[in-house]
Amino acid sequence: FEYFTFKPNGKGTYEVYAQIVNKVSDPLYVYVANNNPPVISLNGEPVIYIEARSGKPYEDPGYTVSDDITSQEWLDSHRIPPTGIDKVDVNTKGTYYVRYDAVDEHGNYAVSVYRQIIVRDTTPPVVTLNGNEYITLMFGEPYNELGATAIDNYDGEVEVIISNGIRFDRIGLYEVQYIAYDSSGNRGTAIRNVKIVDNISPQITLIGNEVMHVEVYSDFQDPGAEVKDNVDGNITDKVLIIDDIDYILMEKVSQLLNYKK
Repeated sequence: FEYFTFKPNGKGTYEVYAQIVNKVSDPLYVYVANNNPPVISLNGEPVIYIEARSGKPYEDPGYTVSDDITSQEWLDSHRIPPTGIDKVDVNTKGTYYVRYDAVDEHGNYAVSVYRQIIVRDTTPPVVTLNGNEYITLMFGEPYNELGATAIDNYDGEVEVIISNGIRFDRIGLYEVQYIAYDSSGNRGTAIRNVKIVDNISPQITLIGNEVMHVEVYSDFQDPGAEVKDNVDGNITDKVLIIDDIDYILMEKVSQLLNYKK
């Protein structure tokens, strides 16, 4: 008989007959086996990240299954529920796994597929200042540290580290940093601005008498003055002496006095 082919529509035993001239051959029994398992494909990513204690539950994206012989309708109606979804704790950091399985109508089980769910904490602590964010101090005035508190969404209250960059020996605008870390290494910060100002004028002390008598047309030698500042110290070298003696005016005053005599 001639070579021929046939297409089975599923697993099982088929009777095949060959036509030889005018005679039909004895039946040939062909057993068709289906050993190919169905294939599982995940919906979404194989690794999912969830923010711990964000208030959002884990929603599994699910999966699809396909097979080269079993119908999709049969596969969909005989789905095996994923295992491990109930073990995912979105309030506790860690790595969780969800397992997906499937079987076709001939009892072939698919290779199990796993999805990894990582519950992590990436939210930094919230640092809140005690007192005002901006403080103004007079030069020499003591700074009273008011501190700060830090609350983390996962660890609760955490320690605050204070970094004080104030230079008390000079005026200017400075920052005090408040830093907090949670158990995941997330860093939260807050800044207090401290401005040190000086509104006290330098103190000038005259050398010699405040009132001095000088003969007309004679040279006047100013004895000078000493100047001290609460911030800059002795700044005598920065004194500006303005000589506004009017000798002509002095002569007129002298003449006027002599006239009155």
